[in-house]
Amino acid sequence: MCRNVGVGRWIAILAFLVMGAGCPLVASAGFLTTADNVTIQAGGSGQVFVRWTSTQSLNYLITGLVLARISGDDQAVSYIVDGNGEPAMPPLSATDYLFAGNSFAASSLPVNPASVSQTNYAADTYTMADATLDSADYAQDGTRVWTVLNLMAGANKSGVYRLVFQSSEYDFAASGGTAVGLNASDLDGGIITIQNPSVVPEPSGFVLGLTGCMAMFWGLRKRGFAKRC
Repeated sequence: MCRNVGVGRWIAILAFLVMGAGCPLVASAGFLTTADNVTIQAGGSGQVFVRWTSTQSLNYLITGLVLARISGDDQAVSYIVDGNGEPAMPPLSATDYLFAGNSFAASSLPVNPASVSQTNYAADTYTMADATLDSADYAQDGTRVWTVLNLMAGANKSGVYRLVFQSSEYDFAASGGTAVGLNASDLDGGIITIQNPSVVPEPSGFVLGLTGCMAMFWGLRKRGFAKRC
């Protein structure tokens, strides 16, 4: 995305969300964000905090977080949205927010800078965008919260999912206006496990467990403890 200032810059960011990046991206180095690993019971809900863990200064950030299936059921987990299809407002007013005190999105309330859309992946994409209000770089200490993902697990579903970046980038003055793209390797964590206690173990697992029990019983019998079982 090409560098701009003021309202024009924010319009460019919104255009990115609709049409995708318009300028070449420079590959980033090392993971820059972390996401919680969570386990959610089928039919239940949970939260994932996404944090910016790099000390790289920023003047805008855009992330598209896809729920990509690793194993199990398709669409076992999805983002929670309201009747208009919007997720909860990100924690823009929190003191540990990534652009705390210098957020264009916070100055634009009640407009929600986050949205959820369907993709060609197994589930939805959560897109979040914000920039500094003064278009200048904003120093980071590596402990800032970017957003909170509210998730719902499908009833009678199970599976393992991973958050993956899609169409994500950031910018800072030293980049010369060339956006820095975020890759899969730039996100640490974000493993979401959906558990369903009613799921019957796979035959291979059952056989392995039965074999172990029989071996233990045989060992106890040889030691004269069979009558205690």
